[in-house]
Amino acid sequence: MAVSKICDEARQVVEIDRQVRGMIDLYLALFPNYERAASFIRVSKDTLAKYVAGNSNMALYVFRRMAEVVRLRYPEEEIRRRLEGASLKELAARARPSDLRQTDHVMCKIDASIRMLLDLHGESFRSRSRAARALGTNPRTFKAYFNGQIESFPCAKLLLLLEQLRERGYRDDDLLRKLNADRWDGVFQTRARARTLDLDSDALVEKIAVYFDAGDLRPQTIDRSLINLSKRLHGGFGATLKLVVTRLVKRQKQRVKLHLRDANADAAREEILRWEHYITIYSHKLKSINRALPREKKWPWREDIQRLVAEKESYKEELRRLDARILDLSEDDPAIGGSESPLRVKRYDPAMSYVEGDRIYHPMFGSGLVLGLEPEGRMRVAFKRGTGEVMLAVEKSQDRSVPARVSVRVAPSRASRRRSAAG
Repeated sequence: MAVSKICDEARQVVEIDRQVRGMIDLYLALFPNYERAASFIRVSKDTLAKYVAGNSNMALYVFRRMAEVVRLRYPEEEIRRRLEGASLKELAARARPSDLRQTDHVMCKIDASIRMLLDLHGESFRSRSRAARALGTNPRTFKAYFNGQIESFPCAKLLLLLEQLRERGYRDDDLLRKLNADRWDGVFQTRARARTLDLDSDALVEKIAVYFDAGDLRPQTIDRSLINLSKRLHGGFGATLKLVVTRLVKRQKQRVKLHLRDANADAAREEILRWEHYITIYSHKLKSINRALPREKKWPWREDIQRLVAEKESYKEELRRLDARILDLSEDDPAIGGSESPLRVKRYDPAMSYVEGDRIYHPMFGSGLVLGLEPEGRMRVAFKRGTGEVMLAVEKSQDRSVPARVSVRVAPSRASRRRSAAG
């Protein structure tokens, strides 16, 4: 069978109606169990069970294998009776292009033959990255096929691989001889399909938003069925991510606005930090996706990130203005002792010096307490609302204009020790 014909059939499916189910019944009657029946047409037992249950469409090339067995084992009259007057050829003519549902994605088990084809394809390019991009595959995913981290390969991409090998001078006869096979369709060993997700766009966006909160968008972490559903609904995982970020940013805007209206600077600060977290994750993932695309499909993704950052910074500026108002009130608030009180709040400035026990106000972390001074011009500060201890840079010399309320013992330097020893 010609490779181009297999490519066409791999992308076509036959809907399982009553007539096709009649053909399946005829086929199953020839075997003692599902396992034998499945292996005879080189599919998994689970795949055959899905066909019997009608939970998925049947790949056209699998239909042809099954139909060939039925045609050879039953008389034409019996076949037409069970198919309600139709012929096997007429059923095959109803095949249509796959709608890209996950149940239509045929996967081939990566055995020794498939691995040999992958090796030949990789060797025909200057690098495996170029070979991966020629197939429209992420280079890291392509590497996982070679390392055995993934056990199956999309049959449609495998057929595209064969076409590219032919363009580079490989002949079908030579390739089949290397694989010890007579026909191409005998090389493909299909595997069970993953479960199909019947979610709408909103439900898909909510499920992927969970991965943003967890801070992990790695391919090995995300449910593969969600990625496949993204391709079907939105044309690609990157398009789905854009919808997710749009929804998350809208949510963060609303929350920050409410906190700013209530003059709750600490709560607004937490939501802005979460907003920045989402943008960072989105930026890293877009960079990864764009790197794997061929040159003609790349897009200026950094412009999207810059727009998101500019929008976030506008709210961050409102928070800074709120911090300034709160700080001005706090410094003159009699409840904390007035502006001359030793408990007064200081604005954080790395050029200033502080002592243990100082209360400071940081533009991002809010109010905090200086726990202690560290060498090399640093100090430990405890902030509220779960931020915990933070190490901040400060002036190395201690500010003598403010009397220290807690003595801090500083070890003598090496130079002073040497002078003392010499004296």
